[in-house]
Amino acid sequence: MSTSNFEFTFEVAELNDTAVDAIELHYDCVESTHGRTTELTLLVPGMNATDAASEAINRILAAGVTVRRLVDDLVTRTEIAERADVTSQAVGLWARGERKRGVSFPEPYVYAGSVRLWLWGEVATYLRAAHVPIDEGVQYPGRAETLRIAGLIADLLAGHRPVTAAG
Repeated sequence: MSTSNFEFTFEVAELNDTAVDAIELHYDCVESTHGRTTELTLLVPGMNATDAASEAINRILAAGVTVRRLVDDLVTRTEIAERADVTSQAVGLWARGERKRGVSFPEPYVYAGSVRLWLWGEVATYLRAAHVPIDEGVQYPGRAETLRIAGLIADLLAGHRPVTAAG
């Protein structure tokens, strides 16, 4: 089984330069702050999304930073169209099953009022299966992996350590 690169965004407690430097020794990372929320986006090698996230969480902890949650990479129909370089109408046809038959478009991950939001990891998997060219080969967690990673973080926040994908 080969190693893939997974992209994760974690909401973390406030970062300092020393912590960022320690994390950058292992991963490509981008820090961003939105109001009082700090996010850390990492590119992490691993055999699967859950194991890669587990290792990343442990490295973040080792740098003295608290992980609060995995930030879901949610996308609208318009954002899917932009990332896939197709029209929003094409995405609508995929979502309704009227194009790319034989490959099922994922169900929305969540509804926000009348807006449907999809998990990018599931959409990216669909696009690859439907032979729609996208990104540079980066993998993203799907629904099951997202829930497992959220569980790992919940256990961590409840005081259960170490964080491992195996439980």
